Amino acid sequence: MVSWTHPEKAVSRLNSDALVTQLPSSSLIDTPENCRSCYLQGFMLNLQYCRGKLKDIKDTSVKPDWCPLKPLPEKKKYIVPIDNVEAQKDIIAVGWNGCIDAITGEVK
Repeated sequence: MVSWTHPEKAVSRLNSDALVTQLPSSSLIDTPENCRSCYLQGFMLNLQYCRGKLKDIKDTSVKPDWCPLKPLPEKKKYIVPIDNVEAQKDIIAVGWNGCIDAITGEVK
C-alpha cells in the first residue's frame, strides 16, 4: 500500500526583513506496517518518537491511530452517463484519476 504525508497549511515567518511563505508538500512512500519500520521514527536517549507528529511512540510494533501517514485515495470508477449530472461525475472522475496517476507516476 502507498501512503502520503498530509500537507499542513502554509506557514509564514519573518526571515531577514522578508516574509517567507512555506508551501505545503507531500511525500509518496510504501506504507510501513508499524512504527519500527517507518522512516519517521526517531530516537532520543531511550525514547522513541515520531518525527512527523513529534509524539512519543509507546509501542513500535503497531501503527498508532494518530500516525501522520495517510493512505492514497482510491481511483474513482467511470459510469455510463445517462444525464448531465452523471456526465459531470464522469468528468470529475477523469480529473481525480489523473491526479492520482500524476502522484504515483503512472502518467501516460
